[in-house]
This record gives sequence, C-alpha cells and structure tokens, in this order.
Amino acid sequence: MSIPSDYYELLRDLSERTDKGEVNWKFERLIIELALDEERIAIWAGTDERTEEGFVSFALKDKHGETLDTWYLDAGDKDYDFMNRLYLAAKRRALGIPNRLTRIRESMAKRGIIGDDER
Repeated sequence: MSIPSDYYELLRDLSERTDKGEVNWKFERLIIELALDEERIAIWAGTDERTEEGFVSFALKDKHGETLDTWYLDAGDKDYDFMNRLYLAAKRRALGIPNRLTRIRESMAKRGIIGDDER
C-alpha cells in the first residue's frame, strides 16, 4: 500500500512544519494527535504481533474524535519510511524532546560534575 494520493500534500506540509517545530502534536495513549479547528489527525506505529512487521497507521477524525478515514502502511510499503519518520518526529515533538535536550545542555553548562550521585 502507499499513502492515498489526496493525503500527500498535507503530509508533506505536516512533515516540514513538524521538523521546524511548528506543529503542536500531543501524545495520547500511544497515539500522536494533532487537534485542528474541525478535525484531528492521529498517527500511531508498532509491530504486527503475527508477522512482527512494522506498521504506521493514520486516522482523520472529526472534532469529536469520530474516525472519518483511516489507512496504514507496512514496513516495505512504498511510503513506509516517510510515514515512520513523520511519526517519530511528531512523537519527539509531542514528548518535548528538543526542549528537554536544550534544558539538559543548559544544566550541564552550569555544573562542574554532571549527574546525581544518589543512585
């Protein structure tokens, strides 16, 4: 399977804006979501328990969370790598990884010895 053609431009734009830190992704129970005015976008990924093959799933929902459209890509599908990169970038943003890394670097710059010795 590949990305449905009417989603390409939207996903390309989301990917570019996610990389720039311009998308407010949220992490909700293993699903990465983006809430817009009237719609929600959800992306999640994992491994198929029967085949152990990776997958990335996508859902378009209405503002109440009802699924309007959904599709998925398996590892090896044409657009899997692109969608997996988008999922991972969105997850990093949703978890605040770039900001956390900045705080860690700032903290390290202020200290002589790094890390707690209470472990």
